Amino acid sequence: MTEATTTKKVCHLIGNGPSKQFFQNPDADDVYGCNFGEDGLDMKAVFIHDRRPLLFIMRNKIKFEKYPVIVRTNYVRLTQQCIKAGLIPAANFTPLPGQIREKTSGHDGLVFLSYFAPEKYDEIHLWGFDSLLTGIVDSDSKGKIRGSNPQIRRLPVWLKRFHGIFDDLKRRGEKTVFLHHDDIFSDVMTD
Repeated sequence: MTEATTTKKVCHLIGNGPSKQFFQNPDADDVYGCNFGEDGLDMKAVFIHDRRPLLFIMRNKIKFEKYPVIVRTNYVRLTQQCIKAGLIPAANFTPLPGQIREKTSGHDGLVFLSYFAPEKYDEIHLWGFDSLLTGIVDSDSKGKIRGSNPQIRRLPVWLKRFHGIFDDLKRRGEKTVFLHHDDIFSDVMTD
């Protein structure tokens, strides 16, 4: 008699901070990104939290076809304008469930992947969320989107919300969240 093996369903959410450089995906788990995603990675979708990336797409007439986009309900109309202009394929667009009303795309992504994604993930790995461990608010979005402006004054609110999500997941005991911040170390946020 052989013992049945259970395969964990794992996903990675790639933020915009410097530590995303350490991400490697040898097991071909599902990968999600924030804003424009990351060149060279096969992403299942990207979370677009605010209007700046969408306005950048429209103003610069950028065809954004490489990844499906998951967008906050506040920006459905703006996304539909991008679709009408032929910049985002209609088939690549998904609005976040209306219950998700978060303050950052990292929150949006983590809440979606934890509670609403059709796939039931056992582990969620966060990369490029440096501000949660170092207090440094840095984002490569500044170089990708003119006008992107990470604000350190908002850090306490972000930290409080992330820890609220981590605490809820820990209480439920359904998922483990790993917060990676270098090439050899990660913090387990839920057990």
